[in-house]
Amino acid sequence: MSSLKFVVSSLDIIAAQAGRNKQLAELAEKALAAIKENDQQLPDPEVVFAPLQLATKSGTIPLTTTALDCIGKLISYSYFSAPSSSATQDGTEQTPLIERAIDTICDCFQGETTLVEIQLQIVKSLLAAVLNDKIIVHGAGLLKAVRQVYNIFLLSRSTANQQVAQGTLTQMVGTVFERVKTRLHMKEARANLGRLKASRSSLAVDRSDDQDSQAGKVDGEDATVETVSDATPSESVDKAGGGKLTLKDLEHRKSFDDSHMGDGPTMVSQVKPMKKASRSNEIEVFLNEIYLALLARRNAPLSQKLTFVGILKRLCEDPRALVELYLNYDCNQNVDNIFQTIVEDLSRFATASVPITPTQEQQYEESRSKSATAGEWQIKSVLPPPLSVALIATNHEADTELPKEYVMKRTALDSLVETLRSLVHWSQPGRPELNGASGDVQRRTSSDDLGDSIDPSMSETASRMEVPIAPATPVIDDDPDQLEKEKARKTAMTNAIKVFNFKPKHGIKLLIKEGFIPSDKPEDIARFLLREERLDKAQIGEYLGEGDQKNVDIMHAFVDMMDFSKKRFVDALREFLQAFRLPGEAQKIDRFMLKFAHRYVTGNPNAFANADTPYVLAYSVIMLNTDLHSSKVVKRMSKAEFIKNNRGINDNADLPDEYLIGIYDDIASNEIVLKSEREAAAAAGTLPAQSTGLAGLGQAFSNVGRDLQREAYVQQSEEISLRSEQLFRDLYRSQRKSATKGGVKFISATSFKHVGPMFDATWMSFFSTLSSLVQKTHNLDVNKLCLEGMKLATKIACLFDLSTPREAFISMLKNTANLNNPREMQAKNVEALKVLLDLAQTEGNYLKESWKDVLLCISQLDRLQLISGGVDESAVPDVSRARFVPPPRTETGESRKSTSSARRTRPRAHTGPQGVSLEIALESRSDEVIKSVDRIFTNTANLSRDAIIHFARALTEVSWDEIKVSGSNDSPRTYSLQKIVEISYYNMTRVRFEWSHIWDVLGEHFNRVGCHANTAIVFFALDSLRQLSMRFMEIEELAGFKFQKDFLKPFEHVMSNSSNVTVKDMVLRCLIQMIQARGENIRSGWRTMFGVFTVAAREPYESIVNLAYENVTQVYKTRFGVVISQGAFTDLIVCLTEFSKNMRFQKKSLQAMETLKSVIPTMLKTPECPLSQHKPTATTASGSESHSKKAAVQQTRTSVEEGFWFPVLFAFHDVLMTGEDLEVRSNALNYFFETLLRYGGDFPPEFWDILWRQQLYPIFMVLRSRPEMTNALNHEELSVWLSTTMIQALRNMITLFTHYFDALEYMLDRFLELLALCICQENDTIARIGSNCLQQLILQNVTKFTAEHWAKIVGAFCELFERTTAYQLFSATTINSTASLSPPPSGLELGGPLSPTSATAPVDGKSLKINGVETNGQTPGAEPANGDADGNGTAAAAADASAPAATPQPQQGPAQQLEEFKPNNPLQQQPVVVTAARRRFFNRIISRCVLQLLMIETVNELFSNDAVYAQIPSAELLRLMALLKKSFLFAKRFNADKDLRMRLWREGFMKQPPNLLKQESGSAATYVAILFRMFGDTAPDRRGSRADVEAALVPLCRDIIRGYTALDDESQHRNIVAWRPVVVDVLEGYAAFPRDAFAAHIRSFYPLVVELLGKDLGQDLRAALLLVLRRVGEVGLGIEGMGSGGAAAAAAAGAAAASSGQGNGNGAAAAAADSERRSSVLSVPSGPRHTPSMDSLNDDPSRQVMGKA
Repeated sequence: MSSLKFVVSSLDIIAAQAGRNKQLAELAEKALAAIKENDQQLPDPEVVFAPLQLATKSGTIPLTTTALDCIGKLISYSYFSAPSSSATQDGTEQTPLIERAIDTICDCFQGETTLVEIQLQIVKSLLAAVLNDKIIVHGAGLLKAVRQVYNIFLLSRSTANQQVAQGTLTQMVGTVFERVKTRLHMKEARANLGRLKASRSSLAVDRSDDQDSQAGKVDGEDATVETVSDATPSESVDKAGGGKLTLKDLEHRKSFDDSHMGDGPTMVSQVKPMKKASRSNEIEVFLNEIYLALLARRNAPLSQKLTFVGILKRLCEDPRALVELYLNYDCNQNVDNIFQTIVEDLSRFATASVPITPTQEQQYEESRSKSATAGEWQIKSVLPPPLSVALIATNHEADTELPKEYVMKRTALDSLVETLRSLVHWSQPGRPELNGASGDVQRRTSSDDLGDSIDPSMSETASRMEVPIAPATPVIDDDPDQLEKEKARKTAMTNAIKVFNFKPKHGIKLLIKEGFIPSDKPEDIARFLLREERLDKAQIGEYLGEGDQKNVDIMHAFVDMMDFSKKRFVDALREFLQAFRLPGEAQKIDRFMLKFAHRYVTGNPNAFANADTPYVLAYSVIMLNTDLHSSKVVKRMSKAEFIKNNRGINDNADLPDEYLIGIYDDIASNEIVLKSEREAAAAAGTLPAQSTGLAGLGQAFSNVGRDLQREAYVQQSEEISLRSEQLFRDLYRSQRKSATKGGVKFISATSFKHVGPMFDATWMSFFSTLSSLVQKTHNLDVNKLCLEGMKLATKIACLFDLSTPREAFISMLKNTANLNNPREMQAKNVEALKVLLDLAQTEGNYLKESWKDVLLCISQLDRLQLISGGVDESAVPDVSRARFVPPPRTETGESRKSTSSARRTRPRAHTGPQGVSLEIALESRSDEVIKSVDRIFTNTANLSRDAIIHFARALTEVSWDEIKVSGSNDSPRTYSLQKIVEISYYNMTRVRFEWSHIWDVLGEHFNRVGCHANTAIVFFALDSLRQLSMRFMEIEELAGFKFQKDFLKPFEHVMSNSSNVTVKDMVLRCLIQMIQARGENIRSGWRTMFGVFTVAAREPYESIVNLAYENVTQVYKTRFGVVISQGAFTDLIVCLTEFSKNMRFQKKSLQAMETLKSVIPTMLKTPECPLSQHKPTATTASGSESHSKKAAVQQTRTSVEEGFWFPVLFAFHDVLMTGEDLEVRSNALNYFFETLLRYGGDFPPEFWDILWRQQLYPIFMVLRSRPEMTNALNHEELSVWLSTTMIQALRNMITLFTHYFDALEYMLDRFLELLALCICQENDTIARIGSNCLQQLILQNVTKFTAEHWAKIVGAFCELFERTTAYQLFSATTINSTASLSPPPSGLELGGPLSPTSATAPVDGKSLKINGVETNGQTPGAEPANGDADGNGTAAAAADASAPAATPQPQQGPAQQLEEFKPNNPLQQQPVVVTAARRRFFNRIISRCVLQLLMIETVNELFSNDAVYAQIPSAELLRLMALLKKSFLFAKRFNADKDLRMRLWREGFMKQPPNLLKQESGSAATYVAILFRMFGDTAPDRRGSRADVEAALVPLCRDIIRGYTALDDESQHRNIVAWRPVVVDVLEGYAAFPRDAFAAHIRSFYPLVVELLGKDLGQDLRAALLLVLRRVGEVGLGIEGMGSGGAAAAAAAGAAAASSGQGNGNGAAAAAADSERRSSVLSVPSGPRHTPSMDSLNDDPSRQVMGKA
């Protein structure tokens, strides 16, 4: 047979060259002999295969190539399909011969070092095996064959072999696919036969072929297809109607096993897309375990890495593949982040530092440009190009000088940009419209492409234009929100693991908190630590080794979860030590070993005698492992030493030596080391540490000439290969088991929303790569690529509103443009600027805060254009320096009138002025750049509402920066300010709601600019504002809107804050022009205009004030109705008020006051004013129109009054309170009360309340809180205001109350409180005016008062007497500290309500007895509290119950009197030093005494009026009498305390010892006079209290006479003068008693009268004595006619008649005489008194109220 010739020749060659290999020679001879025996056919295949297999391992080229060639030919002839005679051996099934043959062929490849001839022969032999149709290679054999050919393609250094390997791969895949198609056709035929029940002869089917094909596919094709699909997308087989099946398509299809087919299609080209669940695990294995693992290896060949990066680039060009990678792996908690890892690896390669020359860069660009662009096939609907050597290896190796590192760096950069491009394309459905520019064309194109890509079966490739389409029904799996939650959960898990790997305890807490560990039970924590692979083994060991009981419990649970049953000791120890890294501390190791020994003995009870044996042995093995493999150990442990160390450890018995030697050998050959550490070392490319000593020296000699790095890599590659193959086998097993369960879920991407999270997770890698390269690289192509990447990244960040990456990329583009260094600009800077401008046009709606960077670049571009046009660079400062201190102003010879004019006149230079490159200058002024900038501003009209606000804010910030850096120049930059005006015009058509928000931003900017010191800037801003305002006022504003008001606000701000007169003038003229031109359209703008005029009214410049006033009056005269209808009435009033208050121009102030007054009748006549419909009536003097009937009507009009009457009245009030000119203030006061008197009749009570609280009462608030007025007026002005305006206002208040008594009577309390406020002032004038007004209030309304009113009035008197009682006299000498002596805000205490039910102790009207136990309303003997300088009656002094009732006793002699005033010590008394604070305190006490006298005088004057006496009820009159009694007793007690008075004198209280003589005598006189009148009154109301009056009156009269008699004529002359009128009143009153009452008291009065005869009698006293004596003779002695004789008797009779209240004309005359006498008795000065606190502290005010002792 001819086929035997090549076998025989091959065996002959092997036998001849076997040499010393006797086994090989024998096997070859045996095979040749077997062939000769079987002349007509081959012998047993095992016999022939044995020498061939052995020959491949010989290592010689001839033997290996001959054997491989022979094996390949035998496979081609299907020789190995024959049944083997040794098919079974020892009862075990042997591996099929074809698979062993393939293993033999594959084993010949030893990586890059394999000889070229052997590589070629391997490829040929494997191709023969796969192409054989009779022996179908499948399963692991097919996988191994394809992988080995692929490895040769990747690793071979021969281009020819690479090309052969590529062709072989293509052929293999084609063959496999052809078999698939055949099987599909056959399945379709079977289905048709079953359906149509046709004849079995209608279709010839070779079932054996089908079965072979099926058998060959089930285990092999799946893996093969997937393996190749990620490696080499090969050309498909074109057959049967032109349908094409590519590897890419197969990713979408199910397994072709019959059991998975279902209702499969009839054509391969029409296979429906299938779930990729069955392939998701394989993809993970390939990417994680092969591609990414090899890329992470430092010692992996660059050519291999370069190929892998190229594959990743192809992956990055597929949007769907990227998104689905992210969804299925990065969002899966059980899988590593593949997408993120790919991006990070590409970033690492792209940023690697590679030394390269410009020439090499140029060579790379040229070679790159010659080859077809990588993405070309993505855009066109064509197949991807074949994976040829020309694309991958040829160009890179053609030029040996081009570093592969650089090629990989560039490929990685391309891949990153392709990734961004893919993400942008996938996110296209999320971009509704491109920022103002119509995107119809783009959207149409996108839609067309979308239509083509909806059904993948219609497009054979996943083109770049494929975009996600929303499915007809919602896809539950592809839920962006749910996937984002899963991703967040995974990220939280990763972060928690990072925390654990840094701080285990913190990490465990976080893991429990986040729910990754179900609870803090030791079992749950231990289970997590054991199963989670990402935890740091060293940290696990540290955590479990802690001595805390909780950690120990967790460690025990951790070990208990391991199963060591039926495992050898060393294997169990290896498994145990793989779960964690042993800590270094001995105690921790001991705890671990104890628990391990316990666990091992538990699982293997018969292994050792007890647990101590494995415990000691474990320690011994660990020590052996360290000793044998540590580089620090010089002398290694021998086997004998190891055996010796373990003697007697098995319960005093020895373990077998063979067992221990086996352990020794196991440890020596296979170190116990963590897999994770070994893998980390392998990835880092670190070699195992070399041993020392002789063994290390021998090893060093053996390493000479070896490529240790290469060997390490080969070993790692083999590990990767074995691990991945094992993973595939496990996957297939699990897939078969789970086939009925539906398999693994695979998520197909349908939503564009995934792009956002994808980018958010990886943007830092993109940013660091692109920014680093664009800064360091000067290669323009690389820069353009980086800039394109930045552009794409920015688009994604904008679309998904990722603020941090957006700002980072935009800021990087701004910095790259480098516009702040014009001289240093390069081409890449211009390209960056173009990219930025393009983004501004397309992404305007999404830029938000990043607009600032864009507009800053545009401003800098304008600066560059100016500089390149010839403008001096110093005249155009750099805007980016605005955050620093502006440079000092520099005077330049050339100054531009304006930026625009300079731009118009700049020359088009052909050279680059100012050091700017000519190319850069021309490029900056190119039409493309200028149009791009213009489009940015014109397109603002199409920006969204939020976007235009962000744009406006950024533009104002840039404009302010321009002004800050150039404001000191004569011609400052206003480029951005101009642009603000432009965009305002462009956006005029926006709705007012949007415009108001825009103007909030722009208006604030105009506020700042308008107040700048440079008038050129201010004028430009104001003129721009004027033009915009005129334009806006062309548009009618509807009622109720206020946009005009807001728009004009900057004018008011500038007027208020600018100090330049010309600027203020321009503001006014702008408004005047608007009023003249657009007055008819002004609506809400009136309010702001009046605001501007109001500010102008305060100006110190007459021209400004006049101009403003003229225009205000013009508006008032011509447009008053419109002003009212627009709600600006109040603003007009405020404006006129300010004119009135400008004291610099009195004439204008008076004119404004007149205008204000004229507003009232004008307002009432204007139809737009609601008050014009209710014409008020001027009230009569009574002012009492039926008020109650109008109450309901007026209730509804309160708001109207508040809207119109209140502003006018408040204007008058404001002027009279704060006006500085006396005449203006006086006019305002008069107009204020005239208006109230004339029009107040129609005011409802509610409005009166408002007027009282806000206008009437506040006039007098200065009395309560003087600092309020002191802030506006100085001391002198305040005194003038108090003595003029306020006093007149007080009188007007009384007039107002009297005029509108019926309407205001409920305010009596408030008026009384106000008057009390005045009376209690230290200023004597105000106090007297207050007293006078109180009298007028009572006298003018005495007939209108009811009992309730009288109660309030008397209550007010009670409060006044209480406040003016100088209780501090009794404590002044005991107060050493003046800290508590500061006066209250009112000067004197004014607190407390003025009502009968005040907080003070009630005054008992019945308690009129002088000598009673209660004298002052307090307990006798009570002393005032120390330090209570200003107490409101709480420190009232109490009179001693046992004190003599008489007045001060006469002195015994002059000597005693002198000695009393002499100092007690023999030394001369030092002058007393009184501090200012103490003097103020003393003066306040004196003021109280003065005010008490004033109150006594007021009561006396009031009750001298018959009407008052007649109208007041008796109960209230008695309350008043109690007040007089209390005052009398207080003064009497003080006067009697001579020690106290002397102490006060010594402490400097007064210049002489003080006394209250006038208070005592005056209160007694008034008290006695009123009691006499009440006693003689026969009215029924008075008669009821006659007994009480008599009981109080008689003892008091006796005491007065007795005290007077005791006075010494020489030393107490002043006392005599003071008391004589009182004694006269007492005698005359007693003489006028009725007969019975007179007779009853003769015995007590007569002796006193006789005693009086011994005094020096004056005429009045003599006449009074005569009256009494005559009456005694008449009544007591019975002498008739004694009481009617003489003029004195007549006078007495008249006096009596007047006292009874029933007198005629004679009685009235007598009453007048009596009144005159009483006034002389009180001795109170009637003229004005000076207040001691305000006018003079040097005067002695005591002279007014106090006499000498």
